[in-house]
Amino acid sequence: MCRMAATAYSRSMPSANGTTGEAKNDTRNRVTAVPLFREWELPEVQLQSAKGSWRSPGMIRLYADSRIEVEITFGASGQKPIGLRSGPVRISGATTEGLVLRTTRAALLKSEYGDGGERHVFVPFQLVLSKSRSKPISSAKFYVKNMTRYMGIANVRDGEHVIRIVHEGSFQNFQFGASIEVSGGRISMAKAKKTVEDVANLASLAARCPCIPCFGEYYSSSELQRVEAYTSTVDCAPVSPLVPLQGEYLGGFIEQSLPRLRVNEATLRVALLIYYYCRSHQETTLEVKFLLSSVFMEAAKFNYALNVAQYVPDKKANGVVRGFLKPNQPPGKKVCWSFDDLVKQAAKYVGVTRVAKRTSFIENRNCIFHSGESSFVQTGRRRVLPALMAELVEVYGLMDDFLLRLLGYRGPFSPYRDGRMLAYPSRRPFRRGVMKTASLASPP
Repeated sequence: MCRMAATAYSRSMPSANGTTGEAKNDTRNRVTAVPLFREWELPEVQLQSAKGSWRSPGMIRLYADSRIEVEITFGASGQKPIGLRSGPVRISGATTEGLVLRTTRAALLKSEYGDGGERHVFVPFQLVLSKSRSKPISSAKFYVKNMTRYMGIANVRDGEHVIRIVHEGSFQNFQFGASIEVSGGRISMAKAKKTVEDVANLASLAARCPCIPCFGEYYSSSELQRVEAYTSTVDCAPVSPLVPLQGEYLGGFIEQSLPRLRVNEATLRVALLIYYYCRSHQETTLEVKFLLSSVFMEAAKFNYALNVAQYVPDKKANGVVRGFLKPNQPPGKKVCWSFDDLVKQAAKYVGVTRVAKRTSFIENRNCIFHSGESSFVQTGRRRVLPALMAELVEVYGLMDDFLLRLLGYRGPFSPYRDGRMLAYPSRRPFRRGVMKTASLASPP
């Protein structure tokens, strides 16, 4: 039987890091302190290792931090499994509700032995439960890990589909905090999953935190047809959101941004940019934050040069691109665009202004890449931290502008380490009220 745990959740805020001003990820016992989120009973499980095959009852447990465990028990009598530690095993079976556990590979987590028998707990690489004869899908609902500061309900129109983002679960860090539901019109599992991924990417950008949709349910009307889940070890917390994590504002941000995200994904790799943006914000060491923000800029200029400007790549013998050639050069002469040139061109392409005065970070990017320390250390500056933080704020502002311009967003946002809620792109104080979805201009 599938059960939803009725455990109470507590609130906790991450502790402050006195050195960098960032929030540390708090620690907790992943095994005992995390509430149970779902549970399925398996009357009979087939367990197969390199040494043989056995059948016995079992349970599947999904915890609120996305961790999945399959527990299989064997009584005191009968054959006992062997060879469980020699490598991955294969597990299959069916739940009491008629959902088939598709054969999955799993690793042994722990074993317990007693007079009454033995118990083995496995971690599956992926969990798929489905009806043996599935009906057409009418909706899909995914639970999102790390989105633990979100409040309210957002309704987003996406063509014939409706996207609904609802607070679910807890305000506890590193756990499920919201669900994304896609419904309306004809929808396939692949389309629903891609829509959820796009929305989760935008939610990650809004939260400045990777929001992972790692548990999904597919329905035909109200009848569950399929479950997909995997364990995500990405533990992050939205400590400084870019866009307010409230239903009205987040919904407006996603509805405005979805069309341009999809149009520009193939050329500018928007999901990749968002990934590095979020990972940079989640780091606590300034130099590492700076490096990841520099990788963001590298990816932005690389994909602009390759896919938008379509400059000729200068390749090594093994095919790796080491630069992009300037056009109209004398025969036999190779001159490549500089990093600074391509960053400015990419930023101008998406509509970012005053770029020429915002690339001072490049010197520090080079120093940290090549020496592990900032230029301020090399030049003997006495107070390195404030100087490096000032440059980080500048490059974070450039990343904000790059993504928000690219997505065509107009609405409230909070600059990094500013604390104010401003209107984008004017940067005037934002007046709270009903947020109107801006008209969608054509993508750059």
